[in-house]
Amino acid sequence: MKWILLAIVALVAGFYLVPVTVNGSVYVVTNSRETVNMPLTEVRAYDRNEFLKVWREQSTFRLNQNCGIGLTSAEKDQMDLRRLREGPNRVPDWQEMDDIYKACSFEALIWDNPKYQPLATLVTDKNGEFSFKSKRFADVIIFSKGSRKVIGNDEKYIWLQSVPSKALAFSHKVELNNTNLVNELRAVDYPIN
Repeated sequence: MKWILLAIVALVAGFYLVPVTVNGSVYVVTNSRETVNMPLTEVRAYDRNEFLKVWREQSTFRLNQNCGIGLTSAEKDQMDLRRLREGPNRVPDWQEMDDIYKACSFEALIWDNPKYQPLATLVTDKNGEFSFKSKRFADVIIFSKGSRKVIGNDEKYIWLQSVPSKALAFSHKVELNNTNLVNELRAVDYPIN
C-alpha cells in the first residue's frame, strides 16, 4: 500500500513538473476571406506577471510622452495624407504628433524595450506555425510583429495575446489572427490584463 501511495505521489509530482507545450499559428484573413499564413514572423513569449510589472512601471513614461493624446494609425494616415496634399508647413502639429505616435507605439514600448525579457523568441515556419514550452502554472503573453507585401505596399501587423495557464493539459493551442491585432490601436487604449 505504501508503494502504491508513493507511486501516485511521484506520478502527480511528475505531472506538475512537466512543462506545457504551446503550439500556435500566425495568419491573416483578407477581405476576400482568404487565409494567408505568416511564415518567418518573429514571435516572443513573455511571463505575464513580469510583463505586467514592466508595463505598470512604464505608465509614468507613457503619461510623460503624452501617449493619451497620440494618434491611432488611421488618424496618423489621415494626417500624413493631409500633409501630402496641403504641404509640410500646412499641418503644424504633424512633427509633434509623429514623434508621439512613434514613441507610444507597441513596437517602441514593448518590442524595442530591453526591459521586457522574453521567455522564448521564435520564428514561424513556412506554414506560420510555432511551438514552445512553458511552465504549467505560468500565464504567458505572446507578442508578435510581421508584415507582407500587398500590391507594392507593406501591410504591417502587430499581435498581442494573453494565454492563461492550462494546469490539466499537456498542450495549448494559440492562434494569432485578425482578432488579436493591436497595430490599429493606441497603446494607452489597450487593456493588457
